Amino acid sequence: MDLRASDTAPLQPADALARLLRAMGIDPETSPNGIDDLTGLYRTHVAHRRILLILDNAAGETHLRPLLPPGPGSAVLVTSRRRLVALEGAAHLDLTVPDEPEALQLLKRVAGEERTRSEPDQVAEIVTLCGRLPLAVRIAGARLAARPHWAPGRLAGRLRDERRRLNELRAGDLELRTSLELGYADLDPQERRALRRLALMELPDFAAWIAAPLLDIGTEEAEEAVERLVDCHFIDVLGVDGTGRNRYRIHDLAREHARERCLSEESAEERAAAVPRRCCGWWPAGWGWPRERRPGGPGERPGTFPSRGPYDCSTRRRKRDCWTGPRPGSPPSRPVCWRPWSTAPTKGWPVRPGISPVR
Repeated sequence: MDLRASDTAPLQPADALARLLRAMGIDPETSPNGIDDLTGLYRTHVAHRRILLILDNAAGETHLRPLLPPGPGSAVLVTSRRRLVALEGAAHLDLTVPDEPEALQLLKRVAGEERTRSEPDQVAEIVTLCGRLPLAVRIAGARLAARPHWAPGRLAGRLRDERRRLNELRAGDLELRTSLELGYADLDPQERRALRRLALMELPDFAAWIAAPLLDIGTEEAEEAVERLVDCHFIDVLGVDGTGRNRYRIHDLAREHARERCLSEESAEERAAAVPRRCCGWWPAGWGWPRERRPGGPGERPGTFPSRGPYDCSTRRRKRDCWTGPRPGSPPSRPVCWRPWSTAPTKGWPVRPGISPVR
């Protein structure tokens, strides 16, 4: 049963119970007094049965509990965009993206072995550009199957353009953007804003505290926002850096969609204000750090990051001394956030957008 959690009108527990009762040949109208009576009637009829109930696209634990059969011989399989951590007695399985051989096999099965055999490198590139997401790979395969005159390299070339990639991943009634929109609509305003700002930065990976200057909030609140996005599967946990902090990553296609939403939902002024705050957050992370370990310094190396806490730009006056723009003598295509020598607590050095301990 599809519980339609991503729809504008999710299936309510009372309606779901009525459907289940009808499927068992029971008239739900015999219990007209609300959800409690429907739940009692349902459990009475399934208590001594062994059933397997499959519930797709569940909104949360509250919607699921009335539907769970009480008998010891029954089982329920639930899918949800969020982790249902409060569901008693549940065993959780996080579904990650398939590995490359599995994604390639899916593309070949949809597009046809003959279509994919001629250009194996381009077929592998299509899978990579789809981020190995099953829906995206399936759509790409359907497009190849629908256009027998297209070589795989032609589709790969169209997918290389990030600005039109989501537009290309559409076939019939399958559309990746629609799926991403449903997940985005399920987020609360703070989660949406965090996702948009993090996607705007185009970082390959990041620590949770970087969301604090982007959102102009405290670090604990920022970390909680990032973790909620992990629960919703918009952000993946990559591992732990040299200081013991978790590193996170937004999936490439989710980042493209979130960047679109940021450009359409936030003004240029709001976006511009977030960048200096982000740079101010990085500045003190290296203040007091040994010179050879500062971001951009001669000893900078992957897997390391300052152990000092993040910088709360919203509570410090130093944010007035930080601005973005080309540093004198630097290439104009590499904007940096820097402080003049006269206002820096030590000697001025740039904090570059894109600094990351995992590259």
